[in-house]
Order: sequence, then C-alpha cells, then structure tokens
Amino acid sequence: MLGVYGSSYGVTGLLAMLITLDCTKQYILMLIVAGGISFILTGIFWKEQDENTDGTSSVGAPAEGKIIPQEKIPDETFSQGLVGKGIGILPSKGKIVAPFDGMIIMTAQTGHAIAIKGTNGEKILIHVGIDTIELEGKGFQLRVAEGEQVKRGQELIRIDLKLLKEKGYDPITAVFVTNSREFLEIKITDKEEIRLGEPVMSIKSRN
Repeated sequence: MLGVYGSSYGVTGLLAMLITLDCTKQYILMLIVAGGISFILTGIFWKEQDENTDGTSSVGAPAEGKIIPQEKIPDETFSQGLVGKGIGILPSKGKIVAPFDGMIIMTAQTGHAIAIKGTNGEKILIHVGIDTIELEGKGFQLRVAEGEQVKRGQELIRIDLKLLKEKGYDPITAVFVTNSREFLEIKITDKEEIRLGEPVMSIKSRN
C-alpha cells in the first residue's frame, strides 16, 4: 500500500532500511504503524499469567488472627466438611479482604458471608462468625457487590467485632473451598497465627 520495495534480499526490521533506500520514509512509517498496532493490541488483550506453572494457586488470608483447624470450628457444617475443605480464623481485626483476584459470585443480604471465584475455577466461601445470620446484618458492612471483579487484598466486608462479642456471637471466620472435589490437592498452612494476605492455603488443579 505504501509502495515499499527492496533492492535485494535481506532481513526485515531496522536493518532492512539498507535495501529500501529508495523508499526509506515509507518503510519507517510502516514500522511505526505495525509496532503501534501491536503495542495497542497487547495492552488490550494481555492477561498476566499466574506465576505458578504447576497448576497451583495461592489463597491469601482474608482475615488476620488465630488459625482454627477445620475440625475445631464450632459449627458442624464446617467442622464435618459439608461445604468442602478449609480452615477457621479467629479475627483480631474487623476487616475481610479478597484472598485472590476473582469475581464475587455470592453475597449474603445480611453481609456476614461472601463467595469469590478465582481464575483457576476455585470457589471460596468466607463466612464470618457462628450463627451470625441471626444478627440480620447488624455489625456487617459489605464493600462489594455480586458480579464485581476484585483484586487480592481488596476489602470485602467491614466487621464490628465489638458488637459481635457484646451480642455473644463467636467471630470465627470460616474460609472454605466449596468445590474442593474438583481439585487434586488442597494444602492448609501449619501456622498458628496468620496475617492479612499471607498464604493460608494452596490449591492444586487436576490438569
């Protein structure tokens, strides 16, 4: 289209200017257009790949505090693994954050529970407190909405821990992989205390 031609055989790129001396300006314009289009398309469609190449994804702690083993969570739904495999965290701070980049797939109207789906298909349920649905939303502030894309560490729920304790509710927060059977392995941290965002479990896919 620009009338660019070569006077002999040779490589392309900047060195090709040596064989396009009669139409160098057009050739440089062609390089700029081609490079610009590639740059723009890369910016639009590029998706950063997970650093893990073995199909393992990391789940960050959505709450900060003491780790409670699954079997010691005072709720049979969680302790007996009826909703999958996971752990409990006795929060020391009233903040729940996203454990990884993903999409919110469920929010309880009362604000005490939320579910997020990760890029590898893992679905994590975060349930704050035992029987806290009875509070009918008191003490909870949802910061996101169902269908929203979130980033790791983004605040999801604000909790009034003082209110929960005054009302006599255990604030243990259950963090469970609800589709555990779809994965090859789920490893739980052996730490007794966890800080916000620290790896609390790893999930290895079957592929």
